[in-house]
Amino acid sequence: MQGNPAEFEDAKDLLARFAGLQSLRAAFSQQMRDEKGALLDESEGEVIWMRPLRFRWDIHTPFKQSIVINDGKHYQYDVDLEQLIVRELTDEVARLPRIILAGSLEGLTQDYEVNRVRALSEAVVSPAAELGGLSSVLYRLTPKTSGDDSFELQSMLFAFVGEELVEINIVDSLGQTSRFELKRSESAAVGEKDFDINAPDSTFTIYQ
Repeated sequence: MQGNPAEFEDAKDLLARFAGLQSLRAAFSQQMRDEKGALLDESEGEVIWMRPLRFRWDIHTPFKQSIVINDGKHYQYDVDLEQLIVRELTDEVARLPRIILAGSLEGLTQDYEVNRVRALSEAVVSPAAELGGLSSVLYRLTPKTSGDDSFELQSMLFAFVGEELVEINIVDSLGQTSRFELKRSESAAVGEKDFDINAPDSTFTIYQ
């Protein structure tokens, strides 16, 4: 394997942290800001995942929407519109779940430069607040391919406090930053039924 040995060590360290998260249920709060820091959007909800590749993102406010990845399918359920869209899973949609749930060292380092951020001043944006006196550990992923429409982002930043993933920051090609703060729930286990779409019979289903 060619490349920067330090980068590979950082990638191995990040994947080891994700490997310890066989499943997760967490509340999230999200803020999207433009390149100048102006607030564009806010939302709250819940994220659930389970290895090897089951992923659910439920937005509760300001509107209700569920995005689910399960069995090679991508589901988008808009409650207010009573509409369910079912698609084949694409690489673009699965990028983040695959890094978290099914990433390999070879695949990760082929597509991304992975660097452990040594100081808060080096971070793309401010990470989540430190918890319980434990310091944040930050990893920045930068796509190695530029000028390719399949990589519509500048970087991703993952922040851990102890063994907990507490924040994800995504900077897109327009310089807009989406910051997701996570608060893990310890009260409920994660099972396969958590990834079902329980839409009423009146829901209009579109297959794409």
